[in-house]
Amino acid sequence: MARHREHVNCQAAGVTKGNFNPANANHLNAWVRDMIAWAQDVRDDVIRLEAAAGLPAGDPGDPPPPE
Repeated sequence: MARHREHVNCQAAGVTKGNFNPANANHLNAWVRDMIAWAQDVRDDVIRLEAAAGLPAGDPGDPPPPE
């Protein structure tokens, strides 16, 4: 059953055995680049907000900077 589900999902994405569609890869690559850019924007916003709030930079779980 799981194998059938994978096959159906691949067919829905336009990828079948022996039929790789480069357009799908280009779309996926563009989506990944968009997600990376979005994550970098979020990170920049968090750093900016931490600085405005007077909080130390970095994740709360990060070790303290060396002295």
